[in-house]
Amino acid sequence: MFSSTPKLISVVFPDAHEKVFTASDVLNGHITLRLETEGKDDKIRHKLKDVQISLIALQVTTYAGGPGEQGNLEPWNKSIGGLDYRTENTVLYREDRLLWDASSSPLPDPKTPPPILTIPFSFTLPGPEMNLPPSFSGGSAKGRNGMVDGDDIARIVYMLELSGSKTGSLSFDEDDRFPFLYMPPSIFGDPAQMPPPIVPRNASLAPFAPPPPPNWPTATTEKEYKEKLFGKNSKVIIKFTTPPFPSLPRSTPTPYHLSILVLAPPSTSEGSEPSLTLPSPSDISLLLTRNVSSEAQRGVRRYNQHVGPLIKDLKTESRVWDEDPRWRDVEVEGGGGRGQTEKRWGQEKVIVGEFEIGEALVPTFFGQSTKGLLSCSYSLRLEIELKGPMNDLELDDFMPLVLSSNCYVGQPEEVARRSSWVSLLRP
Repeated sequence: MFSSTPKLISVVFPDAHEKVFTASDVLNGHITLRLETEGKDDKIRHKLKDVQISLIALQVTTYAGGPGEQGNLEPWNKSIGGLDYRTENTVLYREDRLLWDASSSPLPDPKTPPPILTIPFSFTLPGPEMNLPPSFSGGSAKGRNGMVDGDDIARIVYMLELSGSKTGSLSFDEDDRFPFLYMPPSIFGDPAQMPPPIVPRNASLAPFAPPPPPNWPTATTEKEYKEKLFGKNSKVIIKFTTPPFPSLPRSTPTPYHLSILVLAPPSTSEGSEPSLTLPSPSDISLLLTRNVSSEAQRGVRRYNQHVGPLIKDLKTESRVWDEDPRWRDVEVEGGGGRGQTEKRWGQEKVIVGEFEIGEALVPTFFGQSTKGLLSCSYSLRLEIELKGPMNDLELDDFMPLVLSSNCYVGQPEEVARRSSWVSLLRP
């Protein structure tokens, strides 16, 4: 429960810390207003002129780059540590409600204790058609478990803002802010629709690796490398296959099929079988990268941040096959002829399992405002240690992933136990 107690006004917003709200949800609360007066005789008046409460979605973006890198600067820009630092505030949504007005409220008897009014309020969040982004806190600091932390890059805050205007010219108005968490509706649907594992973890392994499921999208990349410093080029072809969904839900096991094909240098004759070295599961890392783009006053900065492994231990959490080496035709990339092939010995490693995206990650979103654009997207980073000198393969943006919010209209998400969300609650 959020509750503030300024001198004349108190606000109670019971659901602020217990729920994540989504489109079309209703926010209910109330204020208590103490009707104090000031002045004497015929000049008695209310201390407050009016009380207003507002529903606000505020986006704050920053840019930090070389001086003058993105054009002319506004007068309020700062130079920090030799960097051109800019910030921009964008109100994505605002709705104001007048809860009380002194002009329509009778003056209480100054000889009695000030009466206290209880005034309810209610807001209905905009519908899905507004396409509002989620609550967001994007920073460059390193937090626990390697997760990024802070809000120095950008933030999106949803809040109720209370404002009480005082009548005296030398009096300070009373105001306060009450942030809450917002997630847009999920575009994924029911997480129960996720396909089962390609091979259940407790199932006995078949002698041959399963093929990737048909009609599932596959990201493919290949790289030539040398196992010996002055040897001929070997090649590795990597294919990663996941279910065909527009977005992936958080905290839901997602099946995958990973193929790593190691190819010996090309040869004109089959000859004897060469010694091929496949990477072991401990040599393979599948990481999730968060890609944040922040624009402020025509300056754009992009950040790629590693937010942790998707599979903590491939050796224990996956099923692995090493196929027998085979003499095969391999298509030549850019070989001058369409469909041109070459002969190589090759051996394939197939890994199937499930990865799971953490519940604390903000879903994918792309800015919709006309200025101060902000976006957050995700992609896979694949790291493989190959045999030979300096042959570590690091593939950023190997496969884009769209993360779902796991929120559904009319079903607020409970987050009372999720301390990882607390950093988002910043006014």
